[in-house]
Amino acid sequence: MPLRDSFRQPDSNARATLRPNKLPRPPSREDIDFTLQRARNKPGTPFGLQWTQSDTIFVLSITCDESQAAPAWLLQFGSGAERTVAWSYKSYDVSYIQSLIEASVQNPHSDAGMDDEEFDPQALEESAGKLVGTTFADQYEVIAEIGEGGMGMVYKARDIETERYVAVKVLHKRLLREPTSKKRFEQEARAAMSLAHPNLISVYRYGFIDSTIPYLVMEFIDGYGLDEELREVGQLDLPTFLDYFMQCCNGLKHAHQKRIIHRDLKPSNVMLVKNGDSTQIKIVDFGVSKMLEKELTNQDLTQEDQLIGSPYYMSPEQCKGEMVDARADIYALGCLMYQALTGFVPLAGDNALQTIGKHICEAPLPLMAVRPDLHIPVSLQNCILKALEKEPDDRQANVDVLQNQLQAIMDEHIEKPPVEESEAAAPTHFLVDVGDLPASTYQAALKVQMLLRSGSMTLTQAAAALDRAHLQGGLIVTEGLTRENPADLKGIETPVEAILVEAGLIKNSVWKTVLRLQQEMRTGQLTKEQAMEEFRKAHPKPVVAPVPEPKQQAPKDILELILRAGIVSQTDVDELNSEDDDRTNLAKKLVAVGKLDSDTLIAARQCLSLIERKRLPTERAIIALLYCQRSRVDLYHSFEELGWERP
Repeated sequence: MPLRDSFRQPDSNARATLRPNKLPRPPSREDIDFTLQRARNKPGTPFGLQWTQSDTIFVLSITCDESQAAPAWLLQFGSGAERTVAWSYKSYDVSYIQSLIEASVQNPHSDAGMDDEEFDPQALEESAGKLVGTTFADQYEVIAEIGEGGMGMVYKARDIETERYVAVKVLHKRLLREPTSKKRFEQEARAAMSLAHPNLISVYRYGFIDSTIPYLVMEFIDGYGLDEELREVGQLDLPTFLDYFMQCCNGLKHAHQKRIIHRDLKPSNVMLVKNGDSTQIKIVDFGVSKMLEKELTNQDLTQEDQLIGSPYYMSPEQCKGEMVDARADIYALGCLMYQALTGFVPLAGDNALQTIGKHICEAPLPLMAVRPDLHIPVSLQNCILKALEKEPDDRQANVDVLQNQLQAIMDEHIEKPPVEESEAAAPTHFLVDVGDLPASTYQAALKVQMLLRSGSMTLTQAAAALDRAHLQGGLIVTEGLTRENPADLKGIETPVEAILVEAGLIKNSVWKTVLRLQQEMRTGQLTKEQAMEEFRKAHPKPVVAPVPEPKQQAPKDILELILRAGIVSQTDVDELNSEDDDRTNLAKKLVAVGKLDSDTLIAARQCLSLIERKRLPTERAIIALLYCQRSRVDLYHSFEELGWERP
């Protein structure tokens, strides 16, 4: 017999033998992450950990495949052939797996996690597929699935009430496993709803399916991500680059003014919407990374990574787990700009830990060293490298500074095409500058114009919504409008000034004066200051006797004020099932369950105090309270932004 036949030959079809690393204690998160990384590096081979607890041997095995599907996890206890399977899962969520391990170690014979309704990946996938063709929340008819990620599924749906298309993001309910997560989700969803800017996606509504599965209803946009654009073209030319990132700055500036940080900027969150020869930028997923923040586990661009963004774009302070401010978004924008110009991310390691270490410790190479074949202006390279400084204090102080630097580069290096009269004039904003139109009304007019363009409302409806927004500090309310919209309205471009005229907020005579003055400014006949003075002479504000405002009966308590403002409903109060007769305590309980923001409750207390001292009419208190809730500002800031004197 040949010598080789006397030895047992390995079966090529046999599964690789598990040889677990032995630990003196249950595995830590670092042990699990390290073993998971080994499994990812060698698909098809199981890697394991073994430890003993209370005289019971436990073995955890992890197997990954080449398709980048969710890793397979198997926990057994016992020894040799006597091993019993405690549970098995396929999941990206390492935190959840660790919680199952901890539960199984305490009681190996329990079905830890098997009956847990918080996370069943297979059931979640099946239930998500069943949404297509159904109507949920009594309003949204789900048409098709358009995306999937670590946070959940995205669907195209039709809003039955408005006859418009919306995007519905149904989030994994496992993301809200912690008791405080639901409250945080509601607070951040409300924050995202307060954003109204052409370069930010609009969030219309949030809620929970069957009281457990969170969802967001957002503006539906027919576009694609910057990541797809870069995969196709490699890098952007200078005019396109400056156009895209000037728009990004516009959107971020608006969000930062609302004290909202994105914290998850990456190419896939920058959407491109083509409109003829122009491209509109839409930044998406504002606040989602904060409301659903999870611990980083690996670097591959897998579904789980989508929860907090790739480490390729994380600021050093974010990598170190420190508190972040708006300058973290500037750093992420610097990473995006670097990649968009060169085709390479500024810092990259072999895995997440290496990449994080580089962001904390290493400076990126100059752009011209990475791509000497490209003609990148030195001023632009310096601007991007400043955004990538390790210390937040060394970066641009805010997005406004960064945008001004990009504007200076554009003025120096981009030849300006002949400017059409409508672009040069910017007549609508002239009315804001001259004090004839509140800035909040102007911003509301831009959003109403978008709704009109999408076919969601007629010009008459748009004018009615804008008129109400003007009275409520820019807050757009569409309830109560008729929903009979001709289908052929979609795509029609209506000038902002036409909506303002239809709403009765400016007169035709005023508009003609503005156009004449803008023409004289363009030809150099008048400076802007002279034009503004001419306007005031032509249209002096009439002096009228003050008309007493209609008075409502003063609210008896904080809860009644909040109910009158419509911030919460009587149903929300009834659902508390509380026997407490103290209505102030009921308001506090609404905060505890996430129905009411604590800052809004403070503003309501201040409003009630001013009403009781007869220093603030009830009608104005309701407007100010709504503005506080929508814009996430305190009461006295709302007075300033509404143009009211402080009582």
